[in-house]
Amino acid sequence: GGSTDRRPRSRAMAQEKKGLMTSRFPLIILAFLGPSLAIAASPTITSLLIYDRVAVEQGEIWRLFTCQFVHYSPSHLFWNLAVTVAVASLLEMERHIRWRAPVAASLLLIGPALHILEPGMQLFCGLSGPATTMTVCLCLSRFQNATEAKWVWATTLALLAGKVFIEFRVRSPLFATAKTIEFQVVPLAHLIGGAIGFFCLAGRRSLTASRSSPKAAEDSRSPRLVGPRMN
Repeated sequence: GGSTDRRPRSRAMAQEKKGLMTSRFPLIILAFLGPSLAIAASPTITSLLIYDRVAVEQGEIWRLFTCQFVHYSPSHLFWNLAVTVAVASLLEMERHIRWRAPVAASLLLIGPALHILEPGMQLFCGLSGPATTMTVCLCLSRFQNATEAKWVWATTLALLAGKVFIEFRVRSPLFATAKTIEFQVVPLAHLIGGAIGFFCLAGRRSLTASRSSPKAAEDSRSPRLVGPRMN
C-alpha cells in the first residue's frame, strides 16, 4: 500500500516544482532582461540612466540605481545577462534560498557605495554587481545544504574570489568588450555585491539558529514534557 501512495505524491511534487519554475521564470525576464534590453535599444535612455558623477552631483540621484541596467556594448550586455539569468534560474529552483532581499540590497547599495568609495569614477554601468550577489547566494546556500559535491560550490566561490582579485590587479574586463569606448572593470562593485550576498545569507542563517536554539535547549532540559512517541 505504501508504494502506491508515494508515486502519485512524488509525481505531484515534481509537477508542482515544474509549475513553480515555469511561473516564476517570467519574473526574471521582467526584472532583468526587460529593463536592460529596453535601455540598450535607446541611446537617449542610456544617456539618461547611466551613472555620471557630474550629473549625480547636480541632483540626478536616480542614476545611482538605474545605472546597473545600462551597458556599454552588446558584449557587455550579453555577458552580464547570461550570468544573471542563468544564476537566477537556478535560484528559482530552490525555495529555501532567500535571495531576493540580497539582490534588492545590491541594486540599492552598490551605486551609492561606488559614488563614495570611487571618487575618480566618472561613468559606471552594468549588472555584474547584483549577478555576483546572486552567485554568492547560490553557492553559499548549496554548500551549506548539499549533502554531496560540496566541493563544486566551494570551488566556484574560490574562482569568483580569484576573479575579483585579478580584476583589482588588471582592471580590464575578462570577457566583455566595446568598440566605441574603452572601459575598465570596477572590481569594488563585485566585492560589494559578493559581501552583500554573504552577509545576508550568513545573518539569516545565524538568526534562524538563534531562534531555534532556545526551544531546543528547553526540550533537552525537559524531556518529560515531550509527548509519547509512536513507531
